[in-house]
Amino acid sequence: MFFVDSVFNVPRSHAIAVCDEIALRGNPMPWVCYASPVALDEEVSRAMAEPAARASRVGSDSGTTAQ
Repeated sequence: MFFVDSVFNVPRSHAIAVCDEIALRGNPMPWVCYASPVALDEEVSRAMAEPAARASRVGSDSGTTAQ
């Protein structure tokens, strides 16, 4: 499964909630996503790893705090 939203992890709280729901439902399918480096921290990375995330592709064009 590939989440193609270029800012899957913005806002952070939504990304964590999505990951929690995927884990809760027992998703057996590995998945990847695009992510913004601005909101990609250890907490989000841990939340993504729990429900079988295999990779996140981070765009260098979004390395600013401006939203």
